[in-house]
Amino acid sequence: MIKYNLIFVIFISALLSACVQPSPRHDAEFGDATRATLKAQIINPEAGNNPDTVTGLDGQAARDAMYNYQKSFTNPKSEPNAMTIGVGDGGSN
Repeated sequence: MIKYNLIFVIFISALLSACVQPSPRHDAEFGDATRATLKAQIINPEAGNNPDTVTGLDGQAARDAMYNYQKSFTNPKSEPNAMTIGVGDGGSN
């Protein structure tokens, strides 16, 4: 009998806990930190309203820069040996 009373009390407690209203403060502030972080990462929020064209590299220079950047990974420059630093530079006599 005690076993059934304990199960009944747990069941009623679980059932009544679903009726508790959530805190309105938490609901009103939900996502504020995420929105503030996102807003802090934007340099110029009005950039989309600016009709001026973007100045910078022309298309050919941008293409060549990108090509050279990608090529640097396929043909990396060799690193000099750390043990030969300063050897043979002819600096001290």
